[in-house]
Amino acid sequence: MSLSHSAPEHIAKLQQLYIASMPTKHSEVTTNWVLAEQQNWQGESVKNLLRMIHHLSHTAASFGFADIGAMACDVEFLLLGGIVAENLSEIRHKLQALCGLLTVHASTNEPHKKPLVPATWLQQSPHKKILIVDSSLYLNRFVDPLEKAGYLVEISNNINTLQTYAETQVPNVIILDGTFDTQVSPLFSEAVRLLNTQFPDAPILYIFRVNDFANRLQAVRLGAKHYLTQPVTAHQILESVENLLELHPQEPYRVLILEEDPDLAQLYQTSLEQAAIHSELLIDPNCFINALVEFKPDTILLDSTQAQCSALELAAVLRQEEAYAHINLLFLSADPQQNLPLWSLGNDQILTKPIPLSYLVELILHKARASRKLQQDLSHDKLTGLLNEHSFRERLQANIALAERSGSPVMVAVLDLIQFKEINLQRGYWVGNQVLKNIAKMLRQRLRRGDLIGRSQANQFLIALYDADETSSVQVLQQLLPEISDLPALMGESLHLQWSVGIAHYPGHIHKYNELSLDMLAVAANALQTAKQQGDHQFVLQSITPHDFFNTL
Repeated sequence: MSLSHSAPEHIAKLQQLYIASMPTKHSEVTTNWVLAEQQNWQGESVKNLLRMIHHLSHTAASFGFADIGAMACDVEFLLLGGIVAENLSEIRHKLQALCGLLTVHASTNEPHKKPLVPATWLQQSPHKKILIVDSSLYLNRFVDPLEKAGYLVEISNNINTLQTYAETQVPNVIILDGTFDTQVSPLFSEAVRLLNTQFPDAPILYIFRVNDFANRLQAVRLGAKHYLTQPVTAHQILESVENLLELHPQEPYRVLILEEDPDLAQLYQTSLEQAAIHSELLIDPNCFINALVEFKPDTILLDSTQAQCSALELAAVLRQEEAYAHINLLFLSADPQQNLPLWSLGNDQILTKPIPLSYLVELILHKARASRKLQQDLSHDKLTGLLNEHSFRERLQANIALAERSGSPVMVAVLDLIQFKEINLQRGYWVGNQVLKNIAKMLRQRLRRGDLIGRSQANQFLIALYDADETSSVQVLQQLLPEISDLPALMGESLHLQWSVGIAHYPGHIHKYNELSLDMLAVAANALQTAKQQGDHQFVLQSITPHDFFNTL
């Protein structure tokens, strides 16, 4: 399910449908109540009444009718406590009050005024808006780089322009200069108050003079999502903005919903859609395994009152398979005393109904991000986001097997930045890290989507090109490497990177030479050592066959 700008309207329609169903709910409650009275509060009518009350106790509040939900909870508590002569009077009184509330809300025929989920989750504009609040004009220098990167930037240097902006615009990111003295600049405190009131969901990047715990704590208390200290560069600003805007991944999060109540299931699904989260409703628990395989959820919402089998039983089936250990389980329970079993993982959680929709969606986003990040950290280099050597090697082996069957050529290159340790020592680790991150970004931009890019050791990059013969492989590197050499100059650093490259080429005849266990990365690394011996800026290309070995300048 894709993001839809009509999601708030859809939720409003669901609320209207819920209101429209209240007379039916009223009739069902009173019918089963009368039958229970006639049968001396024994038999199936009491079970049916309890089932109706149970649904009302957690669905009504979810649709914005907390008074109905609270009264239904009171009735359910009394019914579950045992029906005896002493409490029949109170049960009848509470049931009468519940039916009265259903009648009152049904007659108003107006949806709950407060939105169930924040409308700010919808991003109407394809261009991301950045608001810079800065009384010292220190941040003016970053407007041009931000606009060149495709952002719409607005600067406010006094409270009047900030109030005017707040009346017409909603920023995606706010950059607030906190370096001036808060005692003499009323803009800072007034701006924080206004920003938190008008844009509670917009992430804020704070820039302070001092990088210490006191200032960081102050920034957190003011609502900061990211923190930088002066002096800052355009690259730092852009990187921070990119991190703050990464609210939804390229591959949307996926949620599988097993909810017995169809009204709640629709409400959950629509709310997740508004936050750009794909979801799927599962009616039959017997299809649970098929849904895991085909839908591949990040999170599963499990109603604890499943009829065919319990939520804990389904969860136990899931936890039998290690391949599904990354999936977050959220149990939706009406029992606040319910506990998770010992075999449950740390990312599992019980939520007591009714659950505020905004909280539910934010919790799902938080858990899904953490789960994706954990998987990312296990397979990718944390600094650059490229594949680590282990993951690069695994994917390379799988792709070589495919290339072998199709007869396609494969090129593997190991690119080594020479004297990189000296750069770290002379210019500082931040400059070195920024160089590595920008090289990684350039490689992702220049190479094809299907090619592999990884990082090995501190100063080596791994590249695998597919359907690239020896000549075209070298041509790609000859165009790419000069850009890498000159990259620091674009950052304002007077550096010219030196490099050497070792290349291994697979022409599809590995079986002919009986080299089934030959490691292409090892071949490329061997060629890299030869390139280093010949001096800077050298390619050494070695075929996968041990006999062919030649230099290419």
